Order: sequence, then structure tokens, then C-alpha cells
Amino acid sequence: MTRNVMATTVVALCVLPLAAMTGDEVPALPQEPQIVDGALVFPEGVRIPASMTATEQRWLDAMQAPAFRGETPPSSDPIRCASEYEAMDGIVLAWEGGSSFTSIVAQMAAQITTTGNANVYVACDSNS
Repeated sequence: MTRNVMATTVVALCVLPLAAMTGDEVPALPQEPQIVDGALVFPEGVRIPASMTATEQRWLDAMQAPAFRGETPPSSDPIRCASEYEAMDGIVLAWEGGSSFTSIVAQMAAQITTTGNANVYVACDSNS
């Protein structure tokens, strides 16, 4: 997470409760992705539509597409996809935070690592 986004998050966390106590107008949080330092940043907890937003289109338009390097020949080796119930090393979970979700992830991880004898990999947006 960039420093500007962290600062915005801290300000929002501090200003929103203060504004509610003083009766001031609460600033609106962004409802679609934002472009911050050239990166596309998705606000936490906001539903993003299935279609591309105007901000996403502006970001794509500003990106420079890599140069086309020509076609590559198909693989001469057989192609194999892992089956649905094939043995795996572990499972990947996305951490989308919240205190009620903590206990669910903990229960799942306990069952997966003990009963299932597998690893759990948790992907999260930040380390907080």
C-alpha cells in the first residue's frame, strides 16, 4: 500500500468518528477504483461492478501496451491440467478482514492443517 493511500485511510478513520460527534458533514469515501501514483487502487469494502468503470478505462488508456513479439508455436509436449480432487500442497484463502471472519478463517485453517494435513496460504491486502 502506498504512503498516500495509508495516509488517506488514517485520515478517514480519524475524521469520520470526529465528524459524527461534532455533527459536521462526513466526507464521502470513493465508490469506485482510484488512480494513485499511476496504480489502480480499489477501496476496501466497496462493491466493484462486473463491467469496467470509467476510472479503470482511463487507467488502461494511459498504460502502454507491450510491443507485439509475434506468434509463438503451440507446445509439442502434452498439456495437463490438475484435476479437481487431485492431491495438492495446500489451499489459498483471501483475507477480506473483519472480526467475524477471523474466527471462520481460524477454524478453517485448523481443520486444513490438522485433519487435512495440508498448508494454508492467506493472501491479504496489508499486514495490519
